[in-house]
Amino acid sequence: MTHKISLTFIVILMVLLGGCRDEPTNITTVTIIPTSTMEPTPSLIPSPTTAPTATPDRSVENGLPVVARVNGQPIFKELYDRKLAEKIQRLEQDGIDLNTTDGQRVLVQHRQMVLNELIDQLVIEHAVTQRAITVTTNTLDDLITALSNSPESPDFEVWLAENNLSLDAYRELLRFELLSQRLKEQVISSVPDIADQIQLQYLIIANKTEAATIFQQLQQEDVSFETLIQQYPNQQAGIYATTRWLPAGSGILPSHVEAVAFSGELGHVSEPISSNSGFYIVKVVDKQPDRPLTEVLKQQLQQHQFFDWLLQQRSIVAIEQYNKD
Repeated sequence: MTHKISLTFIVILMVLLGGCRDEPTNITTVTIIPTSTMEPTPSLIPSPTTAPTATPDRSVENGLPVVARVNGQPIFKELYDRKLAEKIQRLEQDGIDLNTTDGQRVLVQHRQMVLNELIDQLVIEHAVTQRAITVTTNTLDDLITALSNSPESPDFEVWLAENNLSLDAYRELLRFELLSQRLKEQVISSVPDIADQIQLQYLIIANKTEAATIFQQLQQEDVSFETLIQQYPNQQAGIYATTRWLPAGSGILPSHVEAVAFSGELGHVSEPISSNSGFYIVKVVDKQPDRPLTEVLKQQLQQHQFFDWLLQQRSIVAIEQYNKD
């Protein structure tokens, strides 16, 4: 039985710094023809026009194709192809037929997801360097020793071989994971333990006409939220219904849906609100200031805050993307 590497340690970085070469300066010479007293002075003969220097192809470095750059650092196609192959293997294991129309759409989405993940890794590396976050060699050595000697772990050497990892490659994976975790701890440190919260009952309905019909039934009290929540707990028939406490900024609801919910009065049922995931109908059940966050909610707030931070970082670094085919 093989022990496949966990998602936490599946990130492999391949950061090769490209050197900058200064092109030699082209010096244009001017030739002057000797003059004679019997002839008018000739004009200067213009030098040959120098051909413009071709713009370097940034999608190639050291003869290797590049799919993207972050602040000039390349993401090589070989790494991208390898990560995409791993993603495709997992999709096929999940029973997704990539030869169908829907499967091809899923594949297109995951191709960009793979590239985004590799870009984010370099964005994180850049932020780690700026913040002078480090991991010592002793820390890595101690963790590897603990992992290799743990009775709950598989044979470490066998595990490395099964995952096609050298010890040095695994150390790099572990180093990046520790640096990322320390960075995340800094970014999410402002998430509180208590927050103003509202208790919502809400529906997500795939079909616009059905959303309008259910909203009318709720208005006329022909059906209740409680009945719908019991009837559609697991996205059945294109409808999802639930009730929960939420703080502002959790990222659980789309921001415009959350804005409607937090502005509503107790008992208010909203009209269907369009979103990328369907049509929301929300009802405000209760409001409490300074309500303690559950551990799950706090983790969701932290994750959302880190994601927002990452998006902001992506907007301030130079990202170039090239043809992935």
